[in-house]
Amino acid sequence: MVDAHDYSFFGQSTGLIVRSRRVTDSFIFLTCVRKKQDGNWEKISQKEGKTIKISLEEMISFLAVFNNKFPSWKGFHRFRGEDTSIELISRENLKSPFLLKVGPYIKPFTFAQAEIFRMLLEHMIKEKIEHLNGFIKTVQNEEEDDQVNRKVYIKEEMKSNMET
Repeated sequence: MVDAHDYSFFGQSTGLIVRSRRVTDSFIFLTCVRKKQDGNWEKISQKEGKTIKISLEEMISFLAVFNNKFPSWKGFHRFRGEDTSIELISRENLKSPFLLKVGPYIKPFTFAQAEIFRMLLEHMIKEKIEHLNGFIKTVQNEEEDDQVNRKVYIKEEMKSNMET
């Protein structure tokens, strides 16, 4: 298992970069960039493009749209006095069935891109939940304790049956 994830989705004029720095973070970053008139892409290092922080809850909402449980999801972020609307839309378009809007950036997803993004979200959500305050380890320990208790109970029951 790796601690960080970094994947890019580029089209003809808009790109999306998905980043997760650590599995222990309950969020990911989405960065949108577009191709400039001169043919070069906006550079994140020069503070171009738009980066937003997506919470675990928002990741699950994205997944619900990708899994066609909801036709769309809308959110709103305010960071350092700057407002950004976020929207993921399921469309009846076979070439690009999903559309992500982050402020003025619009990123259509091909079916393959949407499927990769969906699978990446599922993977990151699972990893992040497993590492939230030892949640899964606690559940596993409880299950192991329960199995030990069942074995002890069975042995005690067998012993008491032998005594009679």
